[in-house]
Amino acid sequence: MKNIVVTGPIGAGKSTVIRRLILECSLEVAGFMTLPVFESGRRIGFVLSAYDSEKKDGPFREASFIGRFNEENRLLPHTEAFETLGVEIIEEAQKKSGILVFDEVGFLERDAGLFQRSVMACLDREDLLVIMALKEREGVAFLDRIRSHDKTRLFTINPLNREAVFTEITDYYRRGGKPVEKS
Repeated sequence: MKNIVVTGPIGAGKSTVIRRLILECSLEVAGFMTLPVFESGRRIGFVLSAYDSEKKDGPFREASFIGRFNEENRLLPHTEAFETLGVEIIEEAQKKSGILVFDEVGFLERDAGLFQRSVMACLDREDLLVIMALKEREGVAFLDRIRSHDKTRLFTINPLNREAVFTEITDYYRRGGKPVEKS
């Protein structure tokens, strides 16, 4: 079965579709998720957290911040968090499950070579299934490599097709990635 990669605009429902797939198919998964962090009602950045982590909210370790907004409200990457914590979470996830969730992979990782190699190695493995939410942003080499990877099946979601795509992904998983037989 090819890896399942869900892409689409912000707010399209990528993470929701992945969570629904996990519940619908009773999947045992491990991996990571990116979570927004708020301070006084204002989003200040994003952290990386293990997907199977019991603790879903702060306070977060400084080392878990993968990006913070500066005074001009520009999101600045913290590459070191991907290279250390991100790689560690991926390595641990592979020991726990044959199904890895990467929610979400985006442009902040553009300079995190070790993290990128870890993600790509997981996509290459025959004994793992990666289910990934992928930023829609074009022209980011890492994201483009994932989109064009020969062992991925790309599903593009938007608010109008989200239910149909959820059904398509669920059917794809249940069929083991085999195409539908035409009669």
